[in-house]
Amino acid sequence: MLPEKSTYTCAIHWQGDNENFDSFPRRHRIEFPGGREVVSAGANLIQDPSQTNPEELFAAAVGSCMMMTILAVFSRSRIPVISYEDHPEALLELVERRFRVTTVTLRPRMVLKGTFEREKLENLIQKSHANCFITLSVNSVVVVEPEFVME
Repeated sequence: MLPEKSTYTCAIHWQGDNENFDSFPRRHRIEFPGGREVVSAGANLIQDPSQTNPEELFAAAVGSCMMMTILAVFSRSRIPVISYEDHPEALLELVERRFRVTTVTLRPRMVLKGTFEREKLENLIQKSHANCFITLSVNSVVVVEPEFVME
């Protein structure tokens, strides 16, 4: 059981010269506890395409949290999932003259051990969506379009 409050931290490091908007470096480091590190760059701006941008990290956070929630909900419902694969997609749009991630679409492909009614599986996906920490924390619409494979 989780405590009523938890704090999660990281450190973000950037160095350079932002005097010129069109050419200042967007590359920065994100450090997580335990020494884990990600190098990131800006989306749709001048960036190094080999680096992960914040919008991709956002899609990954939504997708990862939803996966963990789905796996927990299915486990508690005694529905064995033997594999889960997803390719989250974040849609960045200009809304009222400002860019924002309006929608994150998840298309998990879940391989289940056994045969189950699709309606029951869809209900468990909805329950997962209603309990995912990250989806409850963002303004973006999160769409889940699952594929179930039963073995």
